[in-house]
Amino acid sequence: MDILLWLGTFLLIVVDFICLPYLIKEMAKRDFFFTVVEEGTAKAIVGSGGGFQKVVYQYEGYIINDPTNLQNYNNEYDDWEVLREKDKTEDKADWFIEKLGLKGVKWIGLPGLHKVYRYKFRWNSLRQYKTPKVIDAGGGIYYEPHEEVLDYVLLQPDVYYVRVENAEDIGMVPLNLDIILRIRVSNPYKALFRVQEWLEMVWGKYLTAIRLYVAHQSWEELNRRLDEKSQEMQDRMKKEEDFIHKEYGVRVEEFRFIRISPAGTRASMYEEAATKQFMAEKEAQRILTLADAEAKKILTVTEAEKERIRRIYNQIKEFGGFGEKIRAFEALEKAANKGTVIVSAPELAAFSEVYRRLVSKRGGEG
Repeated sequence: MDILLWLGTFLLIVVDFICLPYLIKEMAKRDFFFTVVEEGTAKAIVGSGGGFQKVVYQYEGYIINDPTNLQNYNNEYDDWEVLREKDKTEDKADWFIEKLGLKGVKWIGLPGLHKVYRYKFRWNSLRQYKTPKVIDAGGGIYYEPHEEVLDYVLLQPDVYYVRVENAEDIGMVPLNLDIILRIRVSNPYKALFRVQEWLEMVWGKYLTAIRLYVAHQSWEELNRRLDEKSQEMQDRMKKEEDFIHKEYGVRVEEFRFIRISPAGTRASMYEEAATKQFMAEKEAQRILTLADAEAKKILTVTEAEKERIRRIYNQIKEFGGFGEKIRAFEALEKAANKGTVIVSAPELAAFSEVYRRLVSKRGGEG
């Protein structure tokens, strides 16, 4: 009887051990004791009163500077800063959880006393083609607006699309600016709790600066040098970006104009004028290229002709007056091919002398 009792207890323990990971997973899906944290994200845990308590995360190759984890805490950085993983002390509990297939499942705390923080977030993401939820911004640009209640913050860099409408250039031409920002959250605590909505804050910092920058530029110049102007704008925002990173835990890694187009009822007129100007510049460039090629060709032919003349007259010079008469005889021969040629008596006498000297020279050689 005792043997059966022990055997039953042993089997029960084994079954419980096998079922435990599945039980934890189901509990994590419901944020009950545990929560599921996707790769490259973090979640904030708050108390029953809403006060911040900790951050749980899953981001391979990175760690968060957690002041409650003294083994991996680095006092040279702000609390909850995302850092590249270098000499992380291995946690045996993490190793055991990974072997059970529960990597990404994180402990929240006691139900009713601890919960995952949720917040409203709005953003626009670029899309490749039009769908019912996707907006056509023109020029082959499609974007989808989002407004969701999230329980996580993305730690991986992501691209956000924004549009500025009716920004006037130096010529008072209203412009629509299509812009992308590549942004990375570097401190989830600061991003979530030091500002109401971090993306709106970042965009607010940029918006005024963009309008002021465009007001001192011409549309044609902006459109012709998008990459250069994008870098110039980002360089202007360097101090603001450092401030945003330090105070709000968000780093703007790239700013880029992807399209600048006229706005309003006269947009087509401006675009047509710009197209004509562009085509005229291309045609002028083509003509200049052809003219340059022709000039090089003429120069090459001229140099070749100069070399030919130099060789011929060097030979004439060697023969002296005799060479000059031979050259005259050759010219007369070419002229005769084009029509009737009248030769004077002195010229005939000169040719006779040339002929006589040639014959005597050949006879001497024989």
